[in-house]
Amino acid sequence: MSETWVEMSSRHKAERMALVKGWAARRVTQALAANRLGISRTLLNNYIQRHGIHWAVKAQGKPPQGHQGRKPMDLDIGAITEYYLDGFTLRDCGEKFGVHAHTISAHLKRAGVEVRPSVPALRAMNRDNRPHTPASHGMAR
Repeated sequence: MSETWVEMSSRHKAERMALVKGWAARRVTQALAANRLGISRTLLNNYIQRHGIHWAVKAQGKPPQGHQGRKPMDLDIGAITEYYLDGFTLRDCGEKFGVHAHTISAHLKRAGVEVRPSVPALRAMNRDNRPHTPASHGMAR
């Protein structure tokens, strides 16, 4: 006896599910799996989402250059704050603690420390204590 339409559809669904779960377990990229199936990555991703399949995503490409992967809790905010309040610049703090001056600034602000304006920002202030802009000197675009 031949299989019915419903039986064939159920078998195909089970085969698709096993195939996709197998590729996910072998950590094949979704792009490669979609290519092998002859479907778009979007269609594959929708299928994965709809059926609750766990597919670990592989990190691809190069890691950002110079990024040290340091987590915020790795920095001693107390020591940074003390160093900064002793009069050192954000750049000095960054060099001492091994991070960028912007990172130091962000952590100090989060800790409630008022960050001093940079020297270029101080130079840009004119007599009326307004920021220097090209328009204030007739150099508007």
